[in-house]
Amino acid sequence: MITLTKPEWILMNTLWEKSPLTLSGVIEAVGDQLDWKYTTYSTYLKRLCDKGVARYEMLGRDKFYYPAIDRNKCIRAESESILDRISGSGLKDLLVCMIKESSLSSEDMQELKELFDELADKENEK
Repeated sequence: MITLTKPEWILMNTLWEKSPLTLSGVIEAVGDQLDWKYTTYSTYLKRLCDKGVARYEMLGRDKFYYPAIDRNKCIRAESESILDRISGSGLKDLLVCMIKESSLSSEDMQELKELFDELADKENEK
């Protein structure tokens, strides 16, 4: 199961949005989100590659980093990890908390409403 730390999410979001990037490009793109030394970035990118979520290609003497899996796959894996830890009884509370704490757009809220309506329809068909 794929789990990422907060700094790993920052690096992966950067790769999903702006790849391909060299190590220097990653550092520049991340900006002040992480106050790390060059070697720390290098170590974390290696870890992401070892986990199979990032990859690199050599072009000349430079490594260009790319995501190896899509963002939704990581989100699904993280969601499954959370659900495994809280089990079924806390699911409603988790969802309520996440919805209240996030800044959802009108489109996001409409999409959630449609999803809940769809789930209710399926439940009524049983």
